[in-house]
Amino acid sequence: TQYGDDAGDDRAGLGLGSLYRQSGLYEEAEIVYKQVRSKGSASASYNLGNLYIQQGNLSKAKTMFEESSSKGHARASGNLANVYLLLGESEKAQKARRESQCRLAAEATASSFEQAHAFRVGEEVQIYVLGNLDCSIEGQEEPLEEGEWTIATTAVVDDGGMLIQSPEGEGLPCLSWFGYGPAEQ
Repeated sequence: TQYGDDAGDDRAGLGLGSLYRQSGLYEEAEIVYKQVRSKGSASASYNLGNLYIQQGNLSKAKTMFEESSSKGHARASGNLANVYLLLGESEKAQKARRESQCRLAAEATASSFEQAHAFRVGEEVQIYVLGNLDCSIEGQEEPLEEGEWTIATTAVVDDGGMLIQSPEGEGLPCLSWFGYGPAEQ
């Protein structure tokens, strides 16, 4: 079976690769991840990097995390920093760590992000934010209660099925923990 022809296949291939990896079927996982990667998937490169870490191959992991990071994958930058540290490349590790922190912060306040669940195209998804100091939702007089989960907005799964997209101007109200789940009926 070939994976990676469209967004749904990417998600299916990544899921299958993860199942293989978690089951210790590393060769099978590598084959599937490489098929999805051949279509340009940053997530497939990231997952290959994690697979190579499990196998103890830091050189291959470094290559995959560099590739995924160059495509904007925030978690790949963090893993790349760890690999650089293990390889004794501390200056590169510091740079990759800063890049990862900036990307994660930008991702947290963005109005769209990759979904990790199987929500359907067009499905509404509620975005929750954990209240903290100086966190408030526009149009509400009171700041969010510190330590309380609050619905920040309702978003929709995009046409490709890979991203959860909030309405224009309604991303996360602050840099904090966030979560998402099915919209309440």
